[in-house]
Amino acid sequence: MTWRRVKQVAVGLLLVAAVVELVRRRHELLSAVPLLAHPRYLFLGGAVLAEAASVFALARVEWLFLQPGGVHIRTTEMAELTAAHNAITMSVPGGVAWSTAFLFQQLRRRGADRTLAGWDVLISGATSSFCLFLVLAAGIELTEGGPTAAAKVPVAFLAAIPPVVAVVVVILHLRGMSYSDLVGWVADRLSRWKSARRWVLETSTRLRRYQPSPFQWGRAMAASMVNWLADLGCLVLCIGALHFHVPWPGVLVAYALAKVAGMLPITPGGLGVVEAGLTGLLAVYGMPASRGLAVSLLYRLISFWALLPVGWGYWFYLRAHTPARSPS
Repeated sequence: MTWRRVKQVAVGLLLVAAVVELVRRRHELLSAVPLLAHPRYLFLGGAVLAEAASVFALARVEWLFLQPGGVHIRTTEMAELTAAHNAITMSVPGGVAWSTAFLFQQLRRRGADRTLAGWDVLISGATSSFCLFLVLAAGIELTEGGPTAAAKVPVAFLAAIPPVVAVVVVILHLRGMSYSDLVGWVADRLSRWKSARRWVLETSTRLRRYQPSPFQWGRAMAASMVNWLADLGCLVLCIGALHFHVPWPGVLVAYALAKVAGMLPITPGGLGVVEAGLTGLLAVYGMPASRGLAVSLLYRLISFWALLPVGWGYWFYLRAHTPARSPS
């Protein structure tokens, strides 16, 4: 049996298990539906705007990492690419691979060479993941008790690694060690593997042209944090729209862990995984299960289902209005 077949069987079994669980807990589901009947529309509108701001902030991160390479794409066009990229990620099996290839190709057609396009996709994803981890770390630090209380020390340690690395880099630079020295040191360690050594030297030479300035790094980190905080704001406003009390600060942990669970390649867009995880985690931090389920359904309606037709609409538009591929 091929690995692809194994994944298909695993997803099928998970979907069957999800259906069985929904049938078993149908009374909770039915009790949650009436809670959606009379939302506060001002909060609901705020949740929609917060989610739109989240998408634009993510597009801004990707846009910022293109600037050192001299590729100037309009911010609105980058938002269109991001919306289409997210739609593929959230709705197609193996969506991360498909959406990454789509974004890479679109950047290439807008003037980015292979190195810059790959760098942009890689570093924007890494920056986004680290900022989500910071949200989780803040929630764990602020929350008293709960299932993550024992993780405070290791999470704080991991969160400190990037700042420590940055400080070390600055110290090495002040002592006269340059980027070329570091690359040369790595290349020397790969002297037995000529192809790997050559790849390191060639790639480092290309990447050197695209290194963001400290100010650009700061702007990208800030935009990435806005992306997550705006999405978190959408969840908080959904809670307010249903007249419920926000379980501060546990909602930070519930949100971040549900997002991490949704990134696992189990179902497209974490369908069912995010809803179940968010409902359970909100219950852990004091929200009744029926209310947690109602909040999860409303939040996913705005942050998942409403974005799909928008993203796929942009995908069809981009397919019809794609500029010629750059020869670089």
